[in-house]
Amino acid sequence: MTRKHEEIDPVVRGEGHGAKTIAFGDVDAVTDKGTAVSFGEDRVARVLGGVGYAISFGYRGIADAPTAVSILSSHGMAISRSLAVALNHAGKAIGRKTAIAADLECEAHSELLAVAVGRRGLADGFLAIALGEEGRVVAREGGTIALAYYDRHEGHWEYPHGCDPYWQEGEDYLSGLRVSKVGENGVRPNFIYQLNSEGAFKEIGPAGDQKTYDDSVEDA
Repeated sequence: MTRKHEEIDPVVRGEGHGAKTIAFGDVDAVTDKGTAVSFGEDRVARVLGGVGYAISFGYRGIADAPTAVSILSSHGMAISRSLAVALNHAGKAIGRKTAIAADLECEAHSELLAVAVGRRGLADGFLAIALGEEGRVVAREGGTIALAYYDRHEGHWEYPHGCDPYWQEGEDYLSGLRVSKVGENGVRPNFIYQLNSEGAFKEIGPAGDQKTYDDSVEDA
């Protein structure tokens, strides 16, 4: 998305401190200070001032505010000067201080703390933590990475009444974290890492440029 809210017609605009702005359908929600909520596909909920909350429920929607949350619909984005939270499939949280993403194939990008909870999630920050299965982290210069390690319970035979027995595979469970400072244990800056089957760090490719709040808000 490469558009500004001034270019959108129509816009639901909230005025005054503490204003609450809610937009449905093909409309953006914008306020100076307060709360902005958008429900439409490809729409933006934005707080322009230094205080407020933005919540986006729409598919590929964007929430941009000091505290921003993208929720429910897939491929949403939360952009924040403080705390960004993405709770949707393939969602992206980009926060200057803290970014948290929690769903399948999510991404969390932050200058400080980035946490990805979903399966195959990616955490990219000075402190990058991936808690989901098959999680990935970006190692940044001088930072620390942490990846969840999963084990599997032993399988067992099931003997249902009146039916043939069958083998039930054991479930995976979180058994710990592998942690390393960047520059130690073979971890190089600006590369993506995940754990191999033995629980050791595995380099899977270069990371490219870090996604930052300033770059993302310009593109939103």
